Amino acid sequence: MATPTIGNLVVFAPPSLSQVVDSSGMLTPVWHAFFHQALTPKVNYLNSNFISTINTSGSNGILVTQSTVNNTYTLSLGLGDITPASLNTSTSYIGTSTGVSFNAITGLSKILPLPDTTLGAIGSSATVARADHTHPLSSIYATAFARTAISDTNYTITGTNNQLISYTSITAPRNITLPPATKVGQIIYGADESGSLTATNYISLTCNGTDTIEGIGGSNIVLIDPWSTSGVISNGNGQWDVITKARPFSAGVLHQPGFVDNGNGSVTIDSTGIYAIYRDADGTGDIYVVKPSGLTITFAAASLNYVVLNWNGGSPQIQSTQDVTIINETTVIPLGTIYCLDTSHPLRVLLWDQLGDALVNKIHQSIVKTQRYRLQSGLALSESATRIVNVTSGIVWVGAVEVDLATYASNSQSLYQWNHNSSGQWVNSVVTQYNNGQYDTPTGLVNLNNGRYTVCYIYRSITNINECHMTLGTANYTLANAIASQPQQPPSIIANTTILVGRIIVQRNDATATEIDSAFNSTFYSVITDHNSLSNLQGGTTSQYYHLTTAQYNQLSSMVLGTVALVGGSSFTITSSSATDTSTVAYQIYV
Repeated sequence: MATPTIGNLVVFAPPSLSQVVDSSGMLTPVWHAFFHQALTPKVNYLNSNFISTINTSGSNGILVTQSTVNNTYTLSLGLGDITPASLNTSTSYIGTSTGVSFNAITGLSKILPLPDTTLGAIGSSATVARADHTHPLSSIYATAFARTAISDTNYTITGTNNQLISYTSITAPRNITLPPATKVGQIIYGADESGSLTATNYISLTCNGTDTIEGIGGSNIVLIDPWSTSGVISNGNGQWDVITKARPFSAGVLHQPGFVDNGNGSVTIDSTGIYAIYRDADGTGDIYVVKPSGLTITFAAASLNYVVLNWNGGSPQIQSTQDVTIINETTVIPLGTIYCLDTSHPLRVLLWDQLGDALVNKIHQSIVKTQRYRLQSGLALSESATRIVNVTSGIVWVGAVEVDLATYASNSQSLYQWNHNSSGQWVNSVVTQYNNGQYDTPTGLVNLNNGRYTVCYIYRSITNINECHMTLGTANYTLANAIASQPQQPPSIIANTTILVGRIIVQRNDATATEIDSAFNSTFYSVITDHNSLSNLQGGTTSQYYHLTTAQYNQLSSMVLGTVALVGGSSFTITSSSATDTSTVAYQIYV
């Protein structure tokens, strides 16, 4: 059997059904390819419910049926008659003959086209000559939809055939009124072909009479996105079910309504708002796009209020509540938070933006902007001999992107030390050890004094390059100063491509760190256990830390409390046992 071709179509009759359908009931590769190349772009919703209602008696054409039992396709090439009786069989019909040769097919001169509104046919109004075995058409149509182009006006659908209502231009809100939902399987699509839809110039599909959309009377489907499409299918008993819609993916405001402070403790919310809201509190099922009426709300003095949209059993309403717990963000969505001081002061209004638009992306943006890099695990900072920086492997999240980082060691991978030069510019050098002798200033590196400390801040790259960067503290620190210090603003490459993993505090010229702190479980503050490490101690002499001079301390230590005797009943004396101090101190006691 030759492969069916597209263009001037030549179709050879298969000698048996096995050439069309294999033993598992699926199309054979040749016919599968033919189906996808020629028919798939033109087939829409040819299911069993639809096919069973087609009046094809005495007609000719191509038919593709889909089994509801095993989801397989049956291809019927109706170059002869296709009758209702043949629709539910597995026989491949080609012409009126069962012959194995194309020349044996009879009835080619009888071919007549079917209108596009029912089922496309092979052929045109002209008679097809059998002798050349060719077909005058360059494509095959197997569609059951009628397209109606609408230019910027409301439209009411009539009839029971499947229809595509396409708006070619729109400058104002437009409505498509659905036909009565009386025919099982009737499909209606509304589409924007102008690319001009907005939240103010939208298309709505509205029920007819007492019909419902998924059981909700008086509801509609609103299209606000350019080039968007939405479709419904009739159950034949007064209900339309949604079969396609491009958005939204989350509940929330899609188009913010106008809020007007009336200056008397009340606010007027207009009816221009468009909202996406669930019908089920657990967030299952479809999200509905609705346009409820506006209203004026008066608030009590000194009150915190939440303006919400409540699904309200299918009749969405804008409401005010002081109970924040009712906002579940599915069937009750937030519009704004309003604080009313009193009737003479303006309202404090915080609007909750358009959470129905790109909510996932907005959440992602908020994470990236406020928590740019987040650690999941690993990246523990340590050292090995001598002054080698080590960082364990780990996982970092950059927004919603997981980044796996390998183990790092400064004697194997690059460690960039960044510091300022004499002109105040950032410069870098590649080193293998952390710095234990210098600190950074706006005009360059300065050597530490004896007994002082520097701080090395270690940053791990989260890019494709396994490397670390290091900046230094900015002063000749005591240990207490070093512990209390914070990293300086790093250069751009560090700020944008790395994550701070910790710091190393080291005394001048020491071979090992005094302290290593992780950036993930420390705020870079520690408890001082050595009194001499405290800074800004008052009194005494430098390096003695007594708050008194040594002489004063020794004198106090040698003094003992002498005999206390009242003098004249109104005073007492304290006599020092010190050989160098025999003074008597008299205190007047008032009783």
